[in-house]
Amino acid sequence: KKEQLLIMTDATVSLYYKDREQSLDAVVRRILKATAIKTGNYLVYTPSFAYLELLHAKLEKYEGFELIIQKERMSDFEKEAYLEGFTFAPTSTKIGLAVLGGSFSEGVDLVSDRLSGIFILGVGYPPPSFEKDLEKEYFDTILNDGVSYAYVYPALNKILQTMGRVIRTEKDHGFILLMDRRYNFSPYREHLARYNGVLKRVSSAEEIERLLTPFLLN
Repeated sequence: KKEQLLIMTDATVSLYYKDREQSLDAVVRRILKATAIKTGNYLVYTPSFAYLELLHAKLEKYEGFELIIQKERMSDFEKEAYLEGFTFAPTSTKIGLAVLGGSFSEGVDLVSDRLSGIFILGVGYPPPSFEKDLEKEYFDTILNDGVSYAYVYPALNKILQTMGRVIRTEKDHGFILLMDRRYNFSPYREHLARYNGVLKRVSSAEEIERLLTPFLLN
């Protein structure tokens, strides 16, 4: 049912590259508020490994949860061990940090209470490259919209794949919190509105707490 998934967008937090360090404390406040409501397992998807390290350094100063960290290079055994940290019927809170579009953004089946919610930080733009510049030029030439086809739509696809980690069976129940100014704009807003969940806009850690408390505890 639609009511089994709560999707929150916070467009007051900027995850543009130039703003990431300044908005980091706001991101941390929201993660801490949301994960303190209920003992559970949570995944935070970051825009890059560099940002993951910044976030890790902030979160490890706090107590009350265990951090599980994705590394840049992981063997199959290490990936399996990472996922095994998200146990059924958790007795303590675990927060996993992973990179958007990486190994743990798709093909991950953490059913039931192995995953209570995810946080998506940023919109997952592909990094600039020679190949991306060629792609942009090509779509500028044939469709007059190179940025959308080279960057925006691949990023949106990555986000939708990542959102699919929360509801894996008909009995699952969980939330998604997306943070970035761009979630107020096209095409993100339209695609999120069509997603099978209850969509809410939020603008503070306290507002997130007010929405999530009855959703997680009832």
